Amino acid sequence: MSMGYVATKVSYNEDRSIRYIIEAKVFEVSVVTFAANEQATIISIKSGEVIEEKKIQDFIELKECEAFLKTKICSNMEAKAIISKITEIKNNQREVVKDIQRDVEEINKEQRDVDNTKEVLNLIKNFNKSIQKI
Repeated sequence: MSMGYVATKVSYNEDRSIRYIIEAKVFEVSVVTFAANEQATIISIKSGEVIEEKKIQDFIELKECEAFLKTKICSNMEAKAIISKITEIKNNQREVVKDIQRDVEEINKEQRDVDNTKEVLNLIKNFNKSIQKI
């Protein structure tokens, strides 16, 4: 695997011989046959997120698009910049969709609370009518 990134949060062991990347901004990820640094390994992934088939397909399509751009239209650097921007836009869209879904869930919860409150008020109203009849 090859990654283009900027480490945004790091820590070190006591003698500062090992750097731990806590957070990073990833610009590019590629599967490669031979890594530039054979000692660079991934030992854990924080989120443990299962990659959905759709995300894998999106990745494959982006890599094909990048390859096309490199061979037919622009330089490697320009192609990577274009793909990076497309990925950023797609990620932003996903976040917007998640925000909308959370808002809809919150509205639905609030509506259920309103409905439950109306039901309780009706029960109290009916109870008061029953008491008045006695």
